[in-house]
Amino acid sequence: MSEFGFSTMSGGTDLDDYDYSSDELEQLEGFGSSGYDSRAKSETPGNQLVVVVTKAQDLPNRRKLDKQSPYVVLRIQDQVQRTRVVPRGGQTPHFDEELWFVLDNVEETTLNINIYHQQKKDSELVCSGKVDFSTALKRSIKEGYDGWFDLEYNNRPAGRVYLEMTYYPSVTAVPIGVNSSVRDNKMKTLKNGGSEI
Repeated sequence: MSEFGFSTMSGGTDLDDYDYSSDELEQLEGFGSSGYDSRAKSETPGNQLVVVVTKAQDLPNRRKLDKQSPYVVLRIQDQVQRTRVVPRGGQTPHFDEELWFVLDNVEETTLNINIYHQQKKDSELVCSGKVDFSTALKRSIKEGYDGWFDLEYNNRPAGRVYLEMTYYPSVTAVPIGVNSSVRDNKMKTLKNGGSEI
């Protein structure tokens, strides 16, 4: 189990075989853009991957007579982040949300993607996919690694999602305008020899 109570997956478990329980999905409420900042959890500055979930298209619709309300859950090993729910986002939702992952002690370079439809009491899986983010680690901050990534449901094509991935190897590489309070605190910590102010 991770520090947030999520079951961690080890070995070659396939993402498609892993369904988040309703308890795990409830725990995900509030993560991502609504306050959880994975950068604040980092013991060392830098070594972070920023994934901007921009939009999705051609998603299967899980609602019969209405538009679905999707959100995205991203996972790198035991780190889980999620976007906000796009009410009635349907099959072509726009998220425009950045999620941060600390890559310290990360052994795999697989980004697991699940898109869910938010219902009143629980969530229903819309589609899922995997992305090897090692390309983002090899590119410069200016280049990044952007593109459409295919999704599937029950081994059938189920739309795609547009992701922008940028790797920041050090805290000084993080742009000043990006969550400057966290960046400033880390810079102060560095200047004071690693101790908190």
